[in-house]
Amino acid sequence: MKSKIDVRGLVYHCSRTGVTLIIPEEAVQQPTTVWFGACPFSDKFMLGDFISITPIVWVHIDQNLIKPAELYLPHYINIGAMIEEQLVHMIAGDQSFMDQGKFEFTVSNNDKMEVNSDLFKVCCHHFCSHCVAMEKNAYKSSQKHYMLAMAEKQEDKTKFVDFCCFPCQIGCKQLVTKQYEDIDFKISDTKSFMFNDEGVLSIAFDPDNIPGWDRDQNGFQTEEILESEVDYFKVMGCEAGNVTKENIEMLKMIEDILSYPPRFRFKFSCLNKALALDAMKVKVVFSGANKALQISITLENPKAFISENLSTLQGTPFLTPNITPANDAILMNLLTVTADVFHDDHLGSKWFVFGLKLGLSVSQLHKIELQYSNPIQFARELLLLWRTQNKSASWEPVAAALKSIELNSVALKLEGHFREQCPIPTLPSSVLEAEPGLPVLNNLVGAKIEDKYHLFGIAVGLNEGYLRGLDKDYATCQERFHQVFYKWSQINPDTFKWKTIIEVLQSNTIKATSVAECVIEHLVSIQ
Repeated sequence: MKSKIDVRGLVYHCSRTGVTLIIPEEAVQQPTTVWFGACPFSDKFMLGDFISITPIVWVHIDQNLIKPAELYLPHYINIGAMIEEQLVHMIAGDQSFMDQGKFEFTVSNNDKMEVNSDLFKVCCHHFCSHCVAMEKNAYKSSQKHYMLAMAEKQEDKTKFVDFCCFPCQIGCKQLVTKQYEDIDFKISDTKSFMFNDEGVLSIAFDPDNIPGWDRDQNGFQTEEILESEVDYFKVMGCEAGNVTKENIEMLKMIEDILSYPPRFRFKFSCLNKALALDAMKVKVVFSGANKALQISITLENPKAFISENLSTLQGTPFLTPNITPANDAILMNLLTVTADVFHDDHLGSKWFVFGLKLGLSVSQLHKIELQYSNPIQFARELLLLWRTQNKSASWEPVAAALKSIELNSVALKLEGHFREQCPIPTLPSSVLEAEPGLPVLNNLVGAKIEDKYHLFGIAVGLNEGYLRGLDKDYATCQERFHQVFYKWSQINPDTFKWKTIIEVLQSNTIKATSVAECVIEHLVSIQ
């Protein structure tokens, strides 16, 4: 990642590794560039007798910081009093790479490090390569956090169900999600756990025999999963931390054929519709974890299938079960207007900063990212969590957070949902029929709903091909909106009037009632 930074600071969250970099406001004296990279392991790192338990992060900036930056590094180690004493912050300068072709890490005693159950926070005034590590012997004896994901696929009378076990790391979760997306499975539930001392996870079903259904193994099947089979260092056949290029290529190969991470694989076939219940819940019980670990499967009789659309609404259970849209009108509107915005590829990365602006912690957002699969789910859950912590708050903090991440049009749409509809003042026809000035129009409309230039152009009768061409010819949405206004004024001057603008803004196509009200207020003020 390469990004410009100025006195406003920077928040960057790496969705691939879960690492977060926060450079506060006024940390730099003049605009500059920051380079950022992160990965779980590489053959380019030398840590000696230590092993990194976090992603290894490389950050470079060409000036010292006036205020310390915050670097949040996720880990999957069970932190206890004894373990905490064995943790070290390690750094490596660029010179070692230039001299040896590898980054040589040493223990740092200068930077402040805070230890959390799932994150380390490192504060630093200068940048280099960072990680948190522990000695190899201590790493071998430490308890690790893991995830168990249930993935499902329905085909006619057969339901395929996998239970995949992997390290509790963002990168591993993304790998598993991608593996299942490629074979049309959907992850429907996830659980976190640790292996007990035996290091073996086994599976059982309750009930074991299901009337009307047959359960069988799906392809290559294992009766149990060993903790050593989840440890990617052992799977690669190397000592923890000492990774070669060949080791990495081997891991990639077994990931491609779904041999890693390990998984239980089953298929349930409905053999007798008359005996099978319309819907049957099967409890899946796992032994070998540090706590009770259960997941439920719902088997639906093919004759009584619920529509796919309804079943997808069940999804993953909320992390915040005590508050729901059904009993909170404000929350329902927040979710309706806001969450889907983050489906866009460009905007999806903003969900993390949105959560920070709402006052949620990096740790809370990290847990959400581990539990869910995509930015819409992330945004939904962070709004639920925010609402749980701010039950008496209005919608206004959410609108302010949206504006702070430059989603002004979404904030205005949110305001339109909540603002009381005031009667529109009666305006003289001479005002409504007047031709708008382009600068005023750009400020009143274009700057506030800049991402809707295409829809606005269609609404006023511009050619679809012309509108698509704006994407290539103009770099910003505001520039494109300006061209939409100008083109409209030239080819349809009879409709280029304030009355049409208000009607388009209030239409179901644009849904910018609050912007229409701003236009009306402006027209009233200049009478």
